Amino acid sequence: MTKFDEDLGQALKECRKAKGLTQKQVADYFGITKMAVSYWESGINAMTAEQLKRYCKYLGVSVQYILDKT
Repeated sequence: MTKFDEDLGQALKECRKAKGLTQKQVADYFGITKMAVSYWESGINAMTAEQLKRYCKYLGVSVQYILDKT
């Protein structure tokens, strides 16, 4: 786990919560487990660039917006 992964996960978590979405809803969108989303948001597991783009699209924010928050 890196500081960047932690910061990225925190930014995604903040945006997800601001949109009123649960980890389960994000997991269902990706076809993964809620635990996998939790690992992304806590920085335990890193996301691929494609996953980050899809996550941002789902949240309705740009990748740049998320990166600026890290």
